[in-house]
Amino acid sequence: MRLYKILLYFLVLYIPLEEFILKWIPVSDQIFEFLYNFTDVIIIGIFTLFLFLRKGRLPNSRQLVLLMAFLLLSIVSYILSSYNFFQFFMKSWVLIRYIMVAYTLYYLHIDTSSLQRIILLIKISFFIQISVGLLQLTGIDSITNIFIPRQINNSISNWYIKGEQDIPGTFAFPVLYGYFILTSFIIIISTGKFKNYYYVLLILAVTFSFLSGSNIVILLIASYTLFYFYNFKSKVFFYWCSLLFVLVLFNWGFIVDLYRDINSVFGMFSIEYFEASARVARVGIFRTVPLLFDASLKEILIGFSYNGEELSKFLLKYYSTLPHVLRNNVVVGLEDVYWIAFLYYHGIIGLTLFVVFLYSLYKKAYKKLKNNSTVSFSIRFLFIAVLLSGFVNQSLYIKSFSFYFWLYIALAIKLYGGSKSEVHIQAQTNK
Repeated sequence: MRLYKILLYFLVLYIPLEEFILKWIPVSDQIFEFLYNFTDVIIIGIFTLFLFLRKGRLPNSRQLVLLMAFLLLSIVSYILSSYNFFQFFMKSWVLIRYIMVAYTLYYLHIDTSSLQRIILLIKISFFIQISVGLLQLTGIDSITNIFIPRQINNSISNWYIKGEQDIPGTFAFPVLYGYFILTSFIIIISTGKFKNYYYVLLILAVTFSFLSGSNIVILLIASYTLFYFYNFKSKVFFYWCSLLFVLVLFNWGFIVDLYRDINSVFGMFSIEYFEASARVARVGIFRTVPLLFDASLKEILIGFSYNGEELSKFLLKYYSTLPHVLRNNVVVGLEDVYWIAFLYYHGIIGLTLFVVFLYSLYKKAYKKLKNNSTVSFSIRFLFIAVLLSGFVNQSLYIKSFSFYFWLYIALAIKLYGGSKSEVHIQAQTNK
């Protein structure tokens, strides 16, 4: 078995469990921080192996050209901003690391049996997280304490420190748990023949995404489920809709109580929610977009880079108009609406290049997967999910979500789209 496959299998199973596994290793905080970034070392190893097999030549593609143009622009913006290089490198690395994995795997030899092993590992990860969620749902302190993440310094928070009551699984925050449920559920349900136990999978995904407390995740999973069954299981869709209608009629009191419990999800669409959010939370961050045009031409076109100090100074000039979420920590608050933070970091040109890169990849996936309706639908849905969730959080910075998202795109286009490497690595090494 090739080394890069072993490393890939390890990442698929390890990344969702990383917080929990590292907690039990008795090492200093410095070593712990290194181990927490150890998966990045593996990614660099996979890419280095890829370059060795390719003799240093990168296969060219439109997506690579767009990504390289974006990275070059980022470097220029960094040079003109003159701040800590490590800060720039880490932010840039977090954005592109799993894109590198996807690009590498697309051109390496991955066959259908390897894909099946990956799907099996994702299923195992999914059911591990569901089992952990069930244990946490009991509310028993001795069980809850097992899954409290390790805190290495006061600057790193987690669900326990913040007092969050939602189900976090083995992750630092419940929202990360929700995003893991979303991607793993979609990958599992779309990459094989529909089986009866998928109905159980659906119930578990909807239930535990709700228990994660992430409004956007529950809306995305509910939307995916409805569209999936409407398009591919229409008889089942109408059967369940009819059954749901009957249950609502005969259990109206229960439905009213249930609505009160999930009102926070639908409350996102109320006028009161938007008015309150504009004053203190995410909606108010949208009001910072016009402020960018008061900056210099360099910042408007190619952004502040990741220079948090200069960005904070600029926005704090408008302190009275900022929502409360930005007043304590501008950078952390701004990244709650990822695309607006992206605009400030990379400017109009940088944001445009990255969106065009995503759109180009979307078009390639659509073209390659047009003969596989379920995978094509799921890939398109995940692209939409990334775009939408970028307005409420940092989805592309979430390890498990971002890794599974880019991994799924690469393997789906390669294997379900019938693509072939420009130069087959296996053929090269057998010569």
